[in-house]
Amino acid sequence: MNDVQIQKAREALQRKRLQDIKQKYSDVRYRALCRRKSAMYCNQQTGLPYRIAYDISGAVAPPDACYPKSAEAERDDDIKEMMFRMMACRRDRFGNVLQDDQTTWNKLYDRIQERYKAIRGWKEIYDRDWFRCFRHFLEGYDIATFSEFDLFGTVGEHSDNEVQEIIKKLAGSGT
Repeated sequence: MNDVQIQKAREALQRKRLQDIKQKYSDVRYRALCRRKSAMYCNQQTGLPYRIAYDISGAVAPPDACYPKSAEAERDDDIKEMMFRMMACRRDRFGNVLQDDQTTWNKLYDRIQERYKAIRGWKEIYDRDWFRCFRHFLEGYDIATFSEFDLFGTVGEHSDNEVQEIIKKLAGSGT
């Protein structure tokens, strides 16, 4: 099989997997699963509380690691080139990167993340610049009442001290 046929086969396999998932879950449950995954990703990439990211994902795509300058990141030639190189890494029949190429893939991923940090308007989660970019998402929420699930989308994975520390940072709004 040539490269085009291999790519087409991968795409067909992905479509089949999605179709199986859609059949397994009802339409409502499938949408909720997609919203949850989207909110979890947003929480991990931006630090925006899970509950807020979940609420946003019902109407629009939640922010990503490049927010608020996602459009600039999409046009960045360095990021495009690194992503093409990541896609060129060899994969097994399930779509997982082969062990031989995993180091290359990881290095490219780390370089892309560093490039995102250089482009976006904030350096660290919950620093002053982060609040300048994300404060409007926090409006209308009583952050002081948030639980671990509201912050992270998980239960029992974070200590009470960690939860309280983040609540204090978010309730203070970085001032």
